[in-house]
Amino acid sequence: MVWQGLSSNAKWALCLMLVAILPPVAGATVAIVQFGEPVPIFVYILPVIWVLLFVVSMFKLRIGLTSGIVWAVINICIPGIMLLRGVRCPIAEAWGLPVSPFAAVGILLSIAIIYFCIKAYRE
Repeated sequence: MVWQGLSSNAKWALCLMLVAILPPVAGATVAIVQFGEPVPIFVYILPVIWVLLFVVSMFKLRIGLTSGIVWAVINICIPGIMLLRGVRCPIAEAWGLPVSPFAAVGILLSIAIIYFCIKAYRE
């Protein structure tokens, strides 16, 4: 694990991978505590995969960055698929939104992760 030898773009990508843990955890917490609704198992898997990608990136940077790009693209597509299939989110319904705001923040983080992974990959 070498943090000192990484470029600033790689550090940003890795830090954002850790920050990307927060929206699913916050969304699940709000859904359970405030609405008493069960959360799909996939919401619990999201943070685990981000942590695994961070750890892999610390040992094999190129593999971790490539996997981070692929996983971020999947995270961008999931809310769109949920909208098309009509999956209902109690948080979004309560606040009158088409998608959960936590999913929207996750999409923005995924876009930033893709950007910094690509920039770090080119260095």
